[in-house]
Amino acid sequence: MVHRIRGLLRRKETPAESIVLGALVANVEQFLQHELLTSGVQFSKHQIGEPTPLLVDRVGLEQVLINTIKNSLDALKDVETNQSKRIEITLEYHADHAVLKVLDNGSGLSYEPDWHLQSFQTTKDDGLGLGLAICREIVSQHKGSLTIANRDDGVSGCLVTVTVYELETS
Repeated sequence: MVHRIRGLLRRKETPAESIVLGALVANVEQFLQHELLTSGVQFSKHQIGEPTPLLVDRVGLEQVLINTIKNSLDALKDVETNQSKRIEITLEYHADHAVLKVLDNGSGLSYEPDWHLQSFQTTKDDGLGLGLAICREIVSQHKGSLTIANRDDGVSGCLVTVTVYELETS
């Protein structure tokens, strides 16, 4: 069943666009602007390095970022009202790849990180458990990686790290 669903979700040909990932982050921020405002989350972005365009699946990577931020928003619902809610995006540009980090101060991971990345594993009452598995598939098309972990700086919350390289064109 898992293979059948993945087959339905997998695109036959990934459209590649040359884009600076900072523009992708801005598009996603605009798309989620209402949710970010109504949830009272402080949303910040940081950039390291010189912005470099990469040949990527823009729509796919937007889906990855949307899913990641929405997961952070869900985790922040559990934060006490007197504590500030924060999502911080850091985009690091390198010569042949980019690293996108999403850091929140939500409730953190309730299980081992690998468990969350498996298909059909969900902590949400109405979740299917496909979001992060699909994200990992999209990132792997870019010869990259997607990792999740609890913060290690003494603050509760989660860090998602997405590394992407340019798509190979045939």
